[in-house]
Amino acid sequence: MTKNIVAGLVLLGFMTIGVLAFAQKHDVCLHGRLVKNFKPCGSVSAST
Repeated sequence: MTKNIVAGLVLLGFMTIGVLAFAQKHDVCLHGRLVKNFKPCGSVSAST
């Protein structure tokens, strides 16, 4: 059972690394911020 938990955590880690690598290569907007440099993007306005 421990092997299954470790294998699941390793797989989750690889998936997380893959998603972050994709987000760094492309302009991904998450919660109004670019993932690459955290600058505002999308429909969220910086001025209020």
